[in-house]
Amino acid sequence: MFLRRPGLAAGLVALGATQAGPPGLRVEHTPPACLVAEKPGRLVACLVPRNQRATLRAYFRAEGGSAWYSTALRSDTPCFSGLLPRPNRATPRVSYFIEAESHDGLKVRTDEQQVVVVSDPAACPGRVATTSATQRATWEGPAGEPRVPPGFEGASLQTRATRGPEPPPATSTPAASAPAASAPAPAKVLPPTPRPVPTSPAPAATAGAPSGGGHGLRNAALITAGLAAAGGTAVVVSQNKNEGGVSPPPPPSGTGLPASGVSGVYIGTETVNYTSACAGTDDIVLNLQESGGSLTGVLSFTVRTCACCSSGRGANPVAGSLAGTGVQLATPIGFTYSGSFAGSRLSGALAGPGGVTGTWTVDKR
Repeated sequence: MFLRRPGLAAGLVALGATQAGPPGLRVEHTPPACLVAEKPGRLVACLVPRNQRATLRAYFRAEGGSAWYSTALRSDTPCFSGLLPRPNRATPRVSYFIEAESHDGLKVRTDEQQVVVVSDPAACPGRVATTSATQRATWEGPAGEPRVPPGFEGASLQTRATRGPEPPPATSTPAASAPAASAPAPAKVLPPTPRPVPTSPAPAATAGAPSGGGHGLRNAALITAGLAAAGGTAVVVSQNKNEGGVSPPPPPSGTGLPASGVSGVYIGTETVNYTSACAGTDDIVLNLQESGGSLTGVLSFTVRTCACCSSGRGANPVAGSLAGTGVQLATPIGFTYSGSFAGSRLSGALAGPGGVTGTWTVDKR
C-alpha cells in the first residue's frame, strides 16, 4: 500500500558476512538519480526479512565535506523512510549510505551512493527523490563538527575545507563503488560501532510533524499532508462490524463513473504481494476529491492479515488524475494505484518500491 513500502527488490547480491549476523538480513534500497536543491529528499529502504527488528539510519555528506552526519529512517510499514536536509544549490553531489542495526548490535549497510543535486527536476536524467512540503529533516553529527552539515541548509562547504574527507563510520574496508541509479544497492555485514553523538539541537520540525516511528508516525505525518489535499477531511473506518465499524459496502452498480460523482468516500480492500512467499490483506478507505480531472485525497488502511509485516493502521495522501473511467493515483513514497470505475466500484492494480504488486477494490458509500 502506499504507505507501506515493502520492498524486496529482486537481484540483490547476497551478503558477504564478516561475522555472524541475523540470517539473511539485508537492506534493500533503490537510490534516486537526483536530489532537488533547497528541498529535503526522501529516502526509502526496506529490511529483509520483513519481520526482522532493526533501526535504520542514513549517513550522508555533501561532496567536499569531511564528516558523516546521519538521519533516522522511521518505520513506514512495511519499509522505512527519512528525509535528508536540503542540499545547497552550490552542492554538486551528495554521498550517502543506509545502515541497519539489529537488536543484537550487528549491522548491515548499503554501498555508498553518489547522487547529483539539480536545481530543476526536469534536468535529472532519472528518478528524482520525492520531497516533503510539510516536514523538515533532523539529523545528528560527530562531536566537534558544525551543527548544520556543510553543503546543506545554507551552510558553506568552506567550514571544513582544510580537512580531508573521513571514511564512512564503522568500516575498515573501502566502500564499494556506487551502483547505477536504477539498481538496488547490496549490503554488507559490519561489526557494532558507536552511534553518532547528537550535535546541538537540529532545526525543529514543522508544526504537526510527529516524533517516533511506526503507524503513529505515518498517520500523523502523512495524514497532515493529505488533509490539505482532501479538503481537510480524513476518514478511517473499521471493516469489522463487531468493533463498531460499518456494514460491508454495497455491491457495485452501473457502468461508467458513479452517478453521484467521483468525489466521496470509498471503502474496500487491497491485497499486497511483498514477496513470492508473503502477501497481506488490508481494509482501506479512500477519501477522494475530484476537480477538473485532477484527483487528491487520503487513503487509510488497517492491516487485516500479513505474516511478514506489522499490524496496525495508517494513512497516506494520494494525488493523480482521472481520464474517462480510468484512475491513476500515487503516494509520496512511490506507491501507485491504477484502476477504473464500473459505476460505484473502483478497482485495479497497485505497485510499490522493491517490486511490490497487488490489487485493490473499493466501493463508493
